[in-house]
Amino acid sequence: MNSSSNFSTTPLINCPITFLGIFPGENVKMAPTIAVAVLNFISSFIATTANFLVMWAIKRTPSLHTPSAVFLFTLALSDFVVGIYVQPLCAAHLLAALTHNLSLFCTTGAMLYPFVGDMEERTNNLTFPTNFSTFTETNNCLVDFDGSASMENLPVSMLHNVVNILSIPVATTANFFVLWAIKERPSLHTPSSVFLFILALSDFAIGVFVQPLVVIRSFGAAAHNYRLSCISKVLIFAVGTALASLSFACITEISFDRYLALVLHLRYNSIITVRRVIKYKIIASVAIFPISIYFWFSKEEWFKRTVLTVAITLAAICVTLIPISYYKIFMILRRHKRQIRNQNNVVTCTQGFSDTDISKYRKSVIAILYVLGAVALSYIPFGVCTWMQIVFQAKINQLVTSSAGLLILLNSSINPLVYCWRMTEIRRFVVMKLRSILGVDRGRQVRSVGMITR
Repeated sequence: MNSSSNFSTTPLINCPITFLGIFPGENVKMAPTIAVAVLNFISSFIATTANFLVMWAIKRTPSLHTPSAVFLFTLALSDFVVGIYVQPLCAAHLLAALTHNLSLFCTTGAMLYPFVGDMEERTNNLTFPTNFSTFTETNNCLVDFDGSASMENLPVSMLHNVVNILSIPVATTANFFVLWAIKERPSLHTPSSVFLFILALSDFAIGVFVQPLVVIRSFGAAAHNYRLSCISKVLIFAVGTALASLSFACITEISFDRYLALVLHLRYNSIITVRRVIKYKIIASVAIFPISIYFWFSKEEWFKRTVLTVAITLAAICVTLIPISYYKIFMILRRHKRQIRNQNNVVTCTQGFSDTDISKYRKSVIAILYVLGAVALSYIPFGVCTWMQIVFQAKINQLVTSSAGLLILLNSSINPLVYCWRMTEIRRFVVMKLRSILGVDRGRQVRSVGMITR
């Protein structure tokens, strides 16, 4: 039986311990509680990664082998435990209170108490009373509950969860290295790299935020926890739609940017600058996220129809613009190749392009085409399912749509691998940093020094 359905008849005194000074039966505001839970999930990843690197640095650096560094190591270890254990439990505790899941609420409270029981007075001031009924009713979820984790679909659902859990570290770590490479390499400080940075940042956010929520939603549906499944699904749709829109826009912008670089040539650097591209993407992101979130939480039909109309129109423009851009690009490159073959005046006919410029440009275009291919293969199945449901009112099997959605999530792990495969600068930077982190170069230096001393 759903734990939320019989919660009102369960006395709170049965709960042996509570945390954060909240009770599932009290009135609490939903939005702030979700925000605190999400912040805990995000900061958990930062705390574990950053403190692990600090402990590793203290361990591997001889100059840090001092008494004071031991205390620093202990502090970092404590923060690491908070990030890997306390913060996820805190988020689960808040969600349990929000969804009226008494067993999970009591369990997480008991597990948290030994770590942060003495902080209860301080944390009481940071908690928010919530009232779930003001946000969504038991029989009126903002996003229809589809029961995708019913018993007959449970094996496939569990398989999807395993794939998501395994791909989360790949998506977060790989995209982090891509972001790092673009930031550190001066040769990558170009307008097209800004679009690539936003694309990698979007994929990173999917790995940090969306994929964990997908797993939580699946377990909530499997446990017949309607409220938890509903909340997580609304968040998945709201944030996931914004991130997917941002990624698709970046792919279109990169394609058009490559076309402009070829057509404008000498005027390109003065018209399309890094500063202008950054300002444009900030404005676009600020517009996309509030609209996407309000779209899923709003009950205004006129607003939803307007957003859908604009979104479909923009998607049609993007789908049309991408092939046209690449068609124009390859026609110009083909003409250039023919001119070289005919041994005409290359400087005049190619508008000042050198053979080296054309070769580098062609490699960059092909690299972006591989990224575009990976995105297309990931998004087309879900797009076809959605199009059939909207246009033909077709009933698509839930397993098909969930598998198509899984492909979109996996794209956030595939894209950085394509970058490292096809883009030399990013690949060299990632290999260099991995060797440095794993101590490969240091081991080689030690062996070479040993050979010299012999």
